[in-house]
Amino acid sequence: MEPDSALDDLKATLRELIEFLRRNGERPVLERMTATLKRLEAGELSATDSVRSETTGTMGSLRDLILSAGNGRRVKGSEGAANARLNVLVDQLREQAFQVRRKS
Repeated sequence: MEPDSALDDLKATLRELIEFLRRNGERPVLERMTATLKRLEAGELSATDSVRSETTGTMGSLRDLILSAGNGRRVKGSEGAANARLNVLVDQLREQAFQVRRKS
């Protein structure tokens, strides 16, 4: 996979995550992910470090996020399905961020 292709894949998944977070009312993380996407679109490859940090499980990261009406979120559909989709997107982002950094 070419570096530009890996970066394009990362940005596409990040856009998908941003839309998913917007639909499910997760504003604070949405703002961080939007800022990260803007950095990537500006050519700032160090933003992949932010993605890797968000996807590797530190407190307050994407890995720590649970979408739940009990957490004040307006989850679309079942909470279980929403959180399963979130986990898939986070796993994709993690792998794509590592690929971009390996290729750069």
